[in-house]
Amino acid sequence: MRSGACIDHTFGRRVAANAGSLTPGLRQRIANRGRAAGPPRGGRGNNDRTGSDFEADIGHSARRPPTDTDRERPRYRGYVRTASVTLTRSWVPALCAILLVAAQICYPLADGSARDAVTVAVVLLSAATALTHAAATRGAGFALRLLVIVSGLGLLAEAVGTATGYPFGCYAYAQDRIGPAVAGVPVIVALAWTGGLYPVWVVATELVGRGRARVVLTAVGAVGWDLFLDPQMAADGQWRWCDTVSGLPGLADIPITNYAGWFAVALVMASMLETADRRDHPAPSLVFRAETAVPVLVFLWTWLGSALAHAVFLDLPASAIYGALGMGLLGIPLLAAMAVAASRN
Repeated sequence: MRSGACIDHTFGRRVAANAGSLTPGLRQRIANRGRAAGPPRGGRGNNDRTGSDFEADIGHSARRPPTDTDRERPRYRGYVRTASVTLTRSWVPALCAILLVAAQICYPLADGSARDAVTVAVVLLSAATALTHAAATRGAGFALRLLVIVSGLGLLAEAVGTATGYPFGCYAYAQDRIGPAVAGVPVIVALAWTGGLYPVWVVATELVGRGRARVVLTAVGAVGWDLFLDPQMAADGQWRWCDTVSGLPGLADIPITNYAGWFAVALVMASMLETADRRDHPAPSLVFRAETAVPVLVFLWTWLGSALAHAVFLDLPASAIYGALGMGLLGIPLLAAMAVAASRN
């Protein structure tokens, strides 16, 4: 009996010492049970309760249904694991973006087949940057929908365009320069749509949030990007236009119907992305966010870097102006928002 009493006292002291770790409900039940036990019997008082008594209380507490407080407690292990995975994934699109910039810098320095190889590398890296960022921030499911919608529709539009002249106008791709083709369209072109449209879509999201405004702004930004892309690729001989006299001043060899077609196709793509994007976005705050840093910086690099490259290195001053103005419709508000955010900090 004596040894049992010592064990009971020891257990009681341990529970008392760890009372701070017990839930309020458990402490109250222990106190109520002690008061209900009445006066000491056989020399055994409230402080001499057996370990089984406390175990019964603890077991009852463990079996109780979870409270709102319990549900609100963070699961730290899960958070740490999720944060580490997110941090690891965030480096992938950043690395792809760095390699993309390096490849684009090499473009004016290359010529012939080497330039074709650089063109393929730029497209692959731009698509990889877009898809890995979409997967890291919105999930693999959205990244897959992005690829299917933008690259799928892009390939379809290009195939119809080369076959019928609609919606862009009459044109044809060079053969056997930038990889295999489907229906006369190099497969790499489909990935170029994804790599180019995604940064524009992200910037539009940052500026106006969700809704019709994002759809229209994405289409406008896509046309701005093509004001750089088409003159550059046409000058390099990647494709040629049938109508070479009805374009913009300084860019007569690219018909205006091309830009109308781009706006229409990008409008459809952006509308489908609006449905595919199931994520809840906060109201646009015009604040530069770390989560969207990679596509935003890719957009700024494409806008400002292309303007510089066209004006200085590629001898395309007209497209430097048109492209700068076209992408500037999104780029200038973006820079203004970033400047305001920086001044507040």
